[in-house]
Amino acid sequence: MATDPSDYAIDLLMRPALTTASATAPTDAATRPDVAGRTDSERDLRAPLARIFVSSLQNGSLAAGDRTYLAQVVARQTGMSQADAEARVDQAYAEAKNAEAKARAAADKARKLGMIAAFLAAATLAIGCAAACAGASTGGRARDEQIPTRWLGSTRFW
Repeated sequence: MATDPSDYAIDLLMRPALTTASATAPTDAATRPDVAGRTDSERDLRAPLARIFVSSLQNGSLAAGDRTYLAQVVARQTGMSQADAEARVDQAYAEAKNAEAKARAAADKARKLGMIAAFLAAATLAIGCAAACAGASTGGRARDEQIPTRWLGSTRFW
């Protein structure tokens, strides 16, 4: 299943606080989770929240205004206090930044392994080319001079 890199961070932000009241509360059509477990209001908020996360990850830091906005949205959606929501935003941003660092490290490793594989393939082809040239020259000389072919001490007819 293909996902956007910020999906996990947004899901972490929008995860409802676990209380016994929220577990037994009835849901209406607007707040009923869809197949992916997201409500209508969460689907409407995902795009702006994802854009905030993506731009913050590209800039390298989460701006104070964006952090406050994210915390307010999380507090409103999950019913948490503002301090808990800010802690959740910080945790989600750290997780997203960690995931980005892991993805970059994996990409660098794959790039380096790709370069090594390409070099080995080129070296193998160069060795094969040299062997083919040597074999062709030896075979051509044997044909021109009509030298009998010997292999392991016996004369072969081919």
